Amino acid sequence: MAKSQDRETQEKEKDRKRKDRKALVGRVKKVVKKSRRKLGEEKFEKELQRTIAFLEQMRMALANSHDENSAAAKPPAKPKPAVTPAKPAAKKAAARPRK
Repeated sequence: MAKSQDRETQEKEKDRKRKDRKALVGRVKKVVKKSRRKLGEEKFEKELQRTIAFLEQMRMALANSHDENSAAAKPPAKPKPAVTPAKPAAKKAAARPRK
């Protein structure tokens, strides 16, 4: 029962993320359209290139911070213990026949 609840919550989370992305894309398109009308073509192109460069820098900064956080979150690898050769099994005495 717990597995089905987990699966349902995961599906809901995916749907919410998908809707959030869709809404974000819609807002970006709206701002781009408004800016293009307001600024004119040349200024808009300059502003768009600056914005793209800024977003690329932000993506790289987030990726770097994510890499640093994941590296810090992982404990350092433990050194493997030295392997010692296994001792041969002790020989068992032969069983005496019963009288």
